[in-house]
Amino acid sequence: MVKRILLISIFLIFRIYADDSPFMFVFVDDKTESKIGEFPYTRDIYAKAIKVASESGAKAVVLKYFIDELKDKVSDIELSNSFKEIPVFLQCRLDIKQDHPNQLPDRFLTPEITFNKANNIISGNSGWIPHEVFTDNCYDVGFVDIYSHKINQYLPVIGLYHNIPIKSLAIKIFEYLFSEDIRIEDRKMIFKGNTYKLTSRYEYELRLSNKEKLKIYSLIDLLENRIERDELLEKIVILGYGGNNQGLITTPIGELKAHEYFGYVLLSMYYDFK
Repeated sequence: MVKRILLISIFLIFRIYADDSPFMFVFVDDKTESKIGEFPYTRDIYAKAIKVASESGAKAVVLKYFIDELKDKVSDIELSNSFKEIPVFLQCRLDIKQDHPNQLPDRFLTPEITFNKANNIISGNSGWIPHEVFTDNCYDVGFVDIYSHKINQYLPVIGLYHNIPIKSLAIKIFEYLFSEDIRIEDRKMIFKGNTYKLTSRYEYELRLSNKEKLKIYSLIDLLENRIERDELLEKIVILGYGGNNQGLITTPIGELKAHEYFGYVLLSMYYDFK
């Protein structure tokens, strides 16, 4: 009897952990590709997904696709215009050299942050930077570079773009979610009255656990309005890719696809911060 109660309690804790999340993960999967073809898609598909999320009462959207190049003028503009309907976060890479990189607007940088820049932190003068057609209307841009670890359970929270500090995408998402700036100083992160230690490379150590907790919805179900409005209401919707054409990241809970890893990063940090 005691064993049964314990198992039920653990199940309920896991269920609360998953259902209590402010995030909704909506990925391109086999079901999506069998219906609308192989990823990547013209940008009007993403624009439609953002529109559905907005009309369903979502809080914000995070676009986990690199959009540093223009593809089709009409659909590119349609995607950019969709950013006016709801706050949309975009991602960038800093440590990849590009011959003719896009420029990252100053409004996405945080020059007021001071720290020991002698540390070997992520930096770059180019990278995969969203095209200005998209940065003109998006809410914010954060970097998603990570260091290579034997077991990846660390999130870099600050990097340098042209030697000016920029916060990581995850950090910017939490600042928006909790309506509070995250202070970074002296290998510390200060947030909601708490202080969190950082590594010498300004990484936050994650507490990754329980692979079953990440609930992922199919993009085609969002596009065809098969996700209940109540499930989308006030959520931050992460639009990502769940197919096999992406690298695997070794973590304490096994190998994860890159966008799955980002999902666990957000969950781990949320339950530390809340």
